Amino acid sequence: MSLSVISKKLKLVIIILLIFIIGTTIHDPIYRRLIEEDEENDNEKRIWCIVTYPLSLETFNSFMQIFHVCVPFMINLISVVILITRKTRQQSTLQTHRTYKQILQEQF
Repeated sequence: MSLSVISKKLKLVIIILLIFIIGTTIHDPIYRRLIEEDEENDNEKRIWCIVTYPLSLETFNSFMQIFHVCVPFMINLISVVILITRKTRQQSTLQTHRTYKQILQEQF
């Protein structure tokens, strides 16, 4: 695959990710409310930001929060395993006097 094709695919993936992330979090600012609280004793003014969702949106939001944390973690974990496996295979073909298992143990 040429570098220009890879570059175009990466740009497309980035655009799709941006649209997906914005689409799954756009509801949050809509349901935020500001509540002003005046403290009479201390002459302080506090502003609270409260988010209240309908039940269906609350379920969706909880799922999306978990999704936005777990999926990147899993992608990174799988990427690390793939990279270590490929590097170990490459080294085992170059270093024929050592076994695949020995090289893999060295990686960790």
